[in-house]
Amino acid sequence: MSGTEWNAPRRDEAAGDGVPAEPAIAGGPPPIPPPVFPGGAPESAGSPSPGRPRAKWLAGLGVVAAVVAGIALKFVLPLVIGSAIGSAFSGAFGGPWEKLPSDVRAGFEQRLETASAGQLKGLSDAQTGSKIEGWLTAGMPRLDDARLVRHLELLTQSLDQADEATCAAFGRHSVNGAALADDASEKLIGTLDQAALIEWIGLNVDAIEAELRGSPEAKVVSATESDAVLNRMVASMTEADLTTIGALSSGQTLPDAQACAAIRSLYGTTRGLDPADKVVMARFDVQP
Repeated sequence: MSGTEWNAPRRDEAAGDGVPAEPAIAGGPPPIPPPVFPGGAPESAGSPSPGRPRAKWLAGLGVVAAVVAGIALKFVLPLVIGSAIGSAFSGAFGGPWEKLPSDVRAGFEQRLETASAGQLKGLSDAQTGSKIEGWLTAGMPRLDDARLVRHLELLTQSLDQADEATCAAFGRHSVNGAALADDASEKLIGTLDQAALIEWIGLNVDAIEAELRGSPEAKVVSATESDAVLNRMVASMTEADLTTIGALSSGQTLPDAQACAAIRSLYGTTRGLDPADKVVMARFDVQP
């Protein structure tokens, strides 16, 4: 799921499975063929400036009005960012934490306290939030395929259930780095029912534990793998939604309903992916 910005180059070799790193090419990742559109591919308006955040899933794709290249924005929702830590970790997860049954909260809290082993003692609230965010971000790629696919499914579900304003705000932030209100992530994940919310926070806890444990090894997918799946995804989207994504990427102001529909369409395409492709996108969604 504000997203966490990353400006470092892709590190495919970090997977440890022999995947070669992409060759360094000035100006961004190597180009890939654009998706096939009815009536032919629309013209590109060029890439946004290097310093501007881009939507991770749109990396390298020819999207109607713009070619959105590079990786600078993550879709990991910040349920553990910048909040005061009350009873151990409870404050870090914001409003959704309070919706959990007390025994579930206590169980998660005990697991996190055990895993962190006093590493947060004496830290300020800001330092604590940053520390937890780092553990979560680094830990997500350590999770197994099934957990990450479920993470993607829950995020897609929350986008479908969110009000248009929240959904659109998430979409704008994801596509062009527009400012995101502090409570937007809480509103998004707050749409999940109690069972789904327990799963979502449980996946966050699993990731933090994995990072603090240092195992299993993080796995990442290559640009070749993710680009191939992304092209299949956008080829199934309507030209209207692709035009909207292109407009958002260039910073145009669009109605909430239009922006939300496009971001829901993008995530919704993952439901039709075959199991192997869904794993690729689930991993791509969380890797640095």
